[in-house]
Amino acid sequence: MGHVVLVFFLLSLVFAVFFYIQAWKFGMGRRRWAFFGLLLGPFLFPMFRTHQRMLIMKARGFHGTYFSA
Repeated sequence: MGHVVLVFFLLSLVFAVFFYIQAWKFGMGRRRWAFFGLLLGPFLFPMFRTHQRMLIMKARGFHGTYFSA
């Protein structure tokens, strides 16, 4: 049982760092996303991507064209 808790804690730290870096890259609240990543781990990813997409759409407009390379 102790190993499961240790693995969960380490994964939470990894996801906190991941969400911190991704939030920094896209100009989002770094500490907020790192904190939620620490609490929720990989379950936060769909909400993070939705928020990220909404910020991109707000910046370029809802009727704009987006070309990705």
